[in-house]
Amino acid sequence: MFIPAVVTLVILAFVFYLFGPRQAMVTGGAFFLLYSAWSALAFFRVRNPNFLVSIAYLLSISAVFFSMAHAGPHAPLVRLFMIILVILFFWMVYIFATKRLKWRGREVFELAAQPVTRAENGFTERPLAAARAEYTRDEVRSFALFSLRHLIAWPYEENDRIILVPIMMGQEWAYLYGLVPPHEGRSWVSFDRDGHVSVSISKDMYLEFKEDLTFDQLCASLAHLFIEFLDLHRKGNGVRILDRMNALKIGPVH
Repeated sequence: MFIPAVVTLVILAFVFYLFGPRQAMVTGGAFFLLYSAWSALAFFRVRNPNFLVSIAYLLSISAVFFSMAHAGPHAPLVRLFMIILVILFFWMVYIFATKRLKWRGREVFELAAQPVTRAENGFTERPLAAARAEYTRDEVRSFALFSLRHLIAWPYEENDRIILVPIMMGQEWAYLYGLVPPHEGRSWVSFDRDGHVSVSISKDMYLEFKEDLTFDQLCASLAHLFIEFLDLHRKGNGVRILDRMNALKIGPVH
């Protein structure tokens, strides 16, 4: 998540050295304008309103750069944009600290691992039919949109099932910008038309666990966790899902 900032700083340093401060400011303004467009695309993909604050924050940085390049660092317009930038900066710190733009895949798997008590019969690549539940397709579709908006899982809808892919921090860019196949080689939970809840856990994800947890138990636990989440959501208690994740006290960048 820090790669764009590092790349920007390096490029700005080169532009400053080769062409001077004014061109460096114009270049910085253009970069942050581009980043705001990326955030806008992310907002339209997931509909999380906190991305709007991120867009405004990035646009304010861009405005500071452009106004300094054309009016000088002491112009009244620059001061106005700086005040807006400072306000939005502290708003972004609050959003960051409260995990409102954190992808929750790690919390999902931590919660799934908690009930697993044995460590045997390790990884297998085959998806498992892990549970059964009663639900309608509209209920699952509504829950899928909730999961996407709150950055819990990325949904895919197929003819006979709806698939939810938990996304961890650092993995989101490929999904936001369509750089990966829908769910191939990923961990996912699917709800089909007949009430079967199936689970697939990727080898990379399985190796993230500190112990070789019993694979069948882990899949069943992940299925029941999503069934519980679905039940909380359709009862109007979706906020309890986020409460359970926040209670794990995992950092905002993990």
